[in-house]
Amino acid sequence: GDKVYLNNRGKAVILCVMGKEPVENGIRLSAAHIDSPRLDLKPNPLYEDNELAYFKTHYYGGIKKYQWTAMPLSLHGVMVKKDGSKVKVNIGEDDGDPMFVVTDLLPHLAAEQMKRTLSDGIRGEELNILIGSRPFSKDEGSEKVKLNIISILNEKYGVTESDFLSCRA
Repeated sequence: GDKVYLNNRGKAVILCVMGKEPVENGIRLSAAHIDSPRLDLKPNPLYEDNELAYFKTHYYGGIKKYQWTAMPLSLHGVMVKKDGSKVKVNIGEDDGDPMFVVTDLLPHLAAEQMKRTLSDGIRGEELNILIGSRPFSKDEGSEKVKLNIISILNEKYGVTESDFLSCRA
């Protein structure tokens, strides 16, 4: 029979081979998916804490959260800006690109964390990615590191802070 497909928002594809018999006689259905472990950015993910900039994340794919700390990470994805345009983002793969990391405590500072079970050693809400430490300027003021991250993303991808408020994963 005919072969047809449906592209679902560029994130999934449905493939179908039409049978020769009427649907009333029954159908055969097969389904599959890919469970790709990853950290997705939450809506409005960028924040500054103690003069460091972070992205808030949500884990996906049945990960072992403790395996994600202190590991070099890169950022890959598509941002849908508030005007509806799509921007492909890829940071951390090219020479000279920054690397990102989910921070962990040093052993001598982690007494409370070390009391936790292995599965609870790193909690989901602790999987925030450190993305920057350099301030936008030497002027006094708050959120200068966050401002620098926004400036870099704007220069490279044309992204503004208001785009983070409207972006979809």
